Amino acid sequence: GSGPSYTASGRVQGWILNQFFLSEHDGFLRVATMTGTRGNNDAASHVFVLREGAKEHFSAGGNDEKRDFMRQVGSVRDIAVGEDLYAARFQGDVGYLVTFRETDPLWTIDLSDPEDPRVLGELMVPGYSTYIHPIDGEKIIAVGRGDRSEAGVKLSLFDVSNLNRPRVVEEQIIGDDSTVSEAIVEHRAFNWMPEHRLLALPIRTPRASGLNVYEVSHSRGFIYKGRISHNEMSDSAWVTVRRSLTVDDAIWSHSSAGISVTDASTLQTLVAIDLPDVELVR
Repeated sequence: GSGPSYTASGRVQGWILNQFFLSEHDGFLRVATMTGTRGNNDAASHVFVLREGAKEHFSAGGNDEKRDFMRQVGSVRDIAVGEDLYAARFQGDVGYLVTFRETDPLWTIDLSDPEDPRVLGELMVPGYSTYIHPIDGEKIIAVGRGDRSEAGVKLSLFDVSNLNRPRVVEEQIIGDDSTVSEAIVEHRAFNWMPEHRLLALPIRTPRASGLNVYEVSHSRGFIYKGRISHNEMSDSAWVTVRRSLTVDDAIWSHSSAGISVTDASTLQTLVAIDLPDVELVR
């Protein structure tokens, strides 16, 4: 078949952090950006909306070259002036931003009118989040850190059924400043299993390492179910599980020691495959 073809370019103010800062929906490109300098009072967040079919021609270079340009049709600017933008996510007509300076505001943004996006709600909580994952249409899970001193891995469950008044269902801090999770910086390490309502993500502390599994309750938040460890597949006392995925009713997890297959309901190991010195992580 034919490959991708160029349609048009667009330009917005600021910079983006990752792929979740961009979203296409119903022919509109939504872009979350930050301007200014991290940690400075000039930092600010913005959301821009560009329309795919609304093109303008502009000149580029010294030869008066003509190119198609996506026109900006809407924006909401200067959100959280003086705070750094840590995370963004779009879901249909809604956008979510997380900014941070001393506390962690979650912002809800109405994008139902692309020409007039509006901030609807703001929720102030301690710490900050770096990855946002919508579930069930009215809840979102976020992962991050407990506070600026990097204390603990923070899991947050937010109820966003009322976008004007988002609320916390539960926030859980795992460990202390020596606790780490790759899911904070790499969304592929975050595994949400909607058919089982389970969340799995790698957690490493000075005392334990593995894939922590939590049941996510609408009313109670994160219920710890157990840990999938790969330590028995290695001579090392600490094996870091990097990735997991769900196939039917089994959780497949990968580390430098090998691959294990675990029953999602009982967390009993079904198969352990030793693959020493093989790295398969993306």
